[in-house]
Amino acid sequence: MPIPYVCTVTDFKMITPTVFEIYFQPDQPVDFKAGQFISIIVPGAGPNGRDLRRAYSIASAPEKRPIELCVKLVEGGPGTNYLYGLRPGDTFRGVAPYGDFVHQVKPGRHVCLISTGTGIAPFRSMIQAEEFAKNLPASVTCLLGVRGDEELLYVDELNQKQWSDQKLKWITTVSGQTSENYKGFKGRV
Repeated sequence: MPIPYVCTVTDFKMITPTVFEIYFQPDQPVDFKAGQFISIIVPGAGPNGRDLRRAYSIASAPEKRPIELCVKLVEGGPGTNYLYGLRPGDTFRGVAPYGDFVHQVKPGRHVCLISTGTGIAPFRSMIQAEEFAKNLPASVTCLLGVRGDEELLYVDELNQKQWSDQKLKWITTVSGQTSENYKGFKGRV
């Protein structure tokens, strides 16, 4: 059942030219499953000054604190611009957990995770979760598509993720311009 929280920002980091991570500590324990999201309340941004709500997938494992969100800065986006303006010590309101996009643990099966941009956030939460580590799939293939290679998210982190003798296979694809250093696939997901 979703519960309202007051969240205190503990850190803010730009991780690509247009994507940032915001770390926060809720005022009471949050019990969520990897893949679920939080509904952020954006004060006064709606019609007639009403509050708006915007959904953001949680990018960190359920056991990890502070909680992390991975957010694309969208020009004119009320939710992303509100979060972008917050810094350590600031507070915001949210309601969580929501969503049923959670990994159904079935050990020994092959898993394929397909995402674009910040859509990688719920998969990152799943891969980092203790439940996932205790019930490892036979293999994990993660496909991430972005417009430019400067927008690739968590590649180094996920390339190094290992479970005993198993390794995550990480495939990136870029649909737009790439730097000369980019060695991955080109095209759309």
